[in-house]
Amino acid sequence: MKLLVAILQILILSGLLISCGSTQIITDRYNDLDIYVDGVFKGNKNVYIARTGTPQRYLIQAKANGLTLGELDTRRSFTVGTLLLASVTDGIGILIGWRFPKTLIVPIGNQANNDDSNEPFVSPWEKQKEKSVWDKPLNH
Repeated sequence: MKLLVAILQILILSGLLISCGSTQIITDRYNDLDIYVDGVFKGNKNVYIARTGTPQRYLIQAKANGLTLGELDTRRSFTVGTLLLASVTDGIGILIGWRFPKTLIVPIGNQANNDDSNEPFVSPWEKQKEKSVWDKPLNH
């Protein structure tokens, strides 16, 4: 019986450790924005942070040219995996087994417009009122 319990604990622990990995941070628009986690620059395309750990709170910001276009205030969550990890680590998993989802999406919102309107963010390139001279038809 003890052997069966030990094997079960090893299988549960192995499954949880295999799924630890990293969480990818992306934005809901534009994939080349600078990503900051708690004020520290982490990258601008493929940004990853540790998926499993303590229940810390993080402020994730997406910036372009120093302007914050979007932010996400998030923290790791208590999951079934946290409970399973706690069961095979004599309770330590309650402290270190909190998890982020596989992907965190930073919404790009109204702060990019520098106003309080309810309009979604529109790129300056999309805001052009008139077409360029090059886009107009030729007059014969």
